Amino acid sequence: MDTDFSADKQTTLFLLIIKYFSKENFKSLASSVPKTFDNSPLLHQGWIPISHICQINKVKKLISNENDLVSTLAKFNSKYFEMNQGYIKRTAEYEADAVIKEFLDWNVLSSCALHCSGLSCTTEELKEYFSKYGKVVNCARTNDGYLIEFDSASAMEKALLVDHVYEDEPIHVRVQAIQNQVKSLLPLQNQNKILEFELHGDTETLTKQQLKDYLDRLAQVADLDYEPGKTRGTIKFKQSVAQEIIKVAQKQGELVVQDVSIKLLPVTAQQELLCWKVFEEKQKLKPVVMEKKPTKQKLSKKEKKGRVGKQVKKQPKKIKVDDMDKLIAAMDF
Repeated sequence: MDTDFSADKQTTLFLLIIKYFSKENFKSLASSVPKTFDNSPLLHQGWIPISHICQINKVKKLISNENDLVSTLAKFNSKYFEMNQGYIKRTAEYEADAVIKEFLDWNVLSSCALHCSGLSCTTEELKEYFSKYGKVVNCARTNDGYLIEFDSASAMEKALLVDHVYEDEPIHVRVQAIQNQVKSLLPLQNQNKILEFELHGDTETLTKQQLKDYLDRLAQVADLDYEPGKTRGTIKFKQSVAQEIIKVAQKQGELVVQDVSIKLLPVTAQQELLCWKVFEEKQKLKPVVMEKKPTKQKLSKKEKKGRVGKQVKKQPKKIKVDDMDKLIAAMDF
């Protein structure tokens, strides 16, 4: 077994602990504790032996010893758990989905910053500009632009949802990963579908449809974040082919449409997750088109008589899969 207890494994392990101690699963966890612990006063107060948790199959595949579990809980400094004499206890009842969302907002979004390019100004001016989306905790120059860090996930999401112009100069904004703690927390069917791109040339006359039609030759495009005049954007493919497209593009050589060259860029796990969130939010902002309900045709007496006695086969109900299970299933063990 791989004994390197990486940040990826720590993240996965913490998500598992959240799941096991959640309102939905805690009774099952408590009832699985061996009878050898029945005499423990801590057990009857809601404490679960750490040694027992370490024997759960999914946990065993991640850790090499109990210290890995202890160090993980210490690292995330969770308000949901406390430890005492080899036992772990949840501090309150909680629903797994709510805690996971909170965890993702903190762990993924706060480990990212916005990278800005395409303009010339002072860091103070840029900080003041982005402050309308939320508190900016840091603004610094980089070799190829600026780095903006917010103090909250919601502020970063607001800044990602709009196009930016400062004193008639377009600001090109993308997610800048500071640390890559997770491989992917997206369900498997949503992974490997997103790429970023850079455009070099006169993009003022390049339309979104022209760019989409060209990229469709590589693979079918589901969505494209681009407007004429922009030099950066994001592609979402219908199939999980993003990494393969990078390889195809490298073999094919320069990609050019309407005298504008295209450079395709891979994304990190954090960028991939954020892109999905931004695409989803933009879909919500689109106006809803109401479709007319088809008018029911009146049946003649003869047609009504012919339908009497026919049994309508009921469609099986769709089973709703728990979001937490999707997240855990999407991870490598």
